Amino acid sequence: MRTETQQLWKTTNEECALVLYADSRGPVTRSFADVRVLYWPNNRPCWSANMYLVELLRRGRKVGTANTYAAELAPSLHFLFDKGMQFEDMDNDAMHEFSQALVEEPDLRAIQARRRGGRQVNKILRRALEFLRWYQKMFKLARPLVGIQGTGAAITVEEREFRKQGRRIRYLWHDSMVADDVPRDVKPMARDIFLQLLSACRFLAKSPYIIARARTVLKALGDTGARRVEISLLRVVDVLNARKQSNKLLVH
Repeated sequence: MRTETQQLWKTTNEECALVLYADSRGPVTRSFADVRVLYWPNNRPCWSANMYLVELLRRGRKVGTANTYAAELAPSLHFLFDKGMQFEDMDNDAMHEFSQALVEEPDLRAIQARRRGGRQVNKILRRALEFLRWYQKMFKLARPLVGIQGTGAAITVEEREFRKQGRRIRYLWHDSMVADDVPRDVKPMARDIFLQLLSACRFLAKSPYIIARARTVLKALGDTGARRVEISLLRVVDVLNARKQSNKLLVH
């Protein structure tokens, strides 16, 4: 799988709307602004993936949730395109190859580092399985793509569940999934240390611009709780959009 960073989505503008249904008074719409539309690496729209996202929005999922799912589906599009495969070509072997590619993909922004941890790899694999299960319901296929043992599906999964806050949550598991990362003991930084770091910025350089940039990065880290890589990818348009959307900042 390619290692260069290529974003596979474009975001709709404020005028975009989704038709939920139509009655005698006309169509009933819902705002479809700031929604990610997925593309193949050759810049052609991936219609089936976008149909999946639209259906989620019709069912009441929030735009932020649909955008997260779009980001989780993007690696699948990279993998299939690079292999010259279609969604119908996915099977157990392809899932293992996809998993290995996700694990081994290097992080171009950090020396000798992997781009993803085990938890993130499994999220991407699980999203691919959920999409393929939806795909086989929407389109007539010669054989089922995803199913439990004995169904003859190309990808054999287990249906598992866990409890969260008293709710029973079901999910798909495949043996290509990897062990989660070892949880780290992350502790908040004391406020006096944070203020000392801010104060030390004035010794970084003589340029007021560099000093202001360093202070801005530190404040963004403190205010959002985002990772360093996520802060480094922030754009001016992200901040402007956050001001329009109840100060909710979208990180990449």
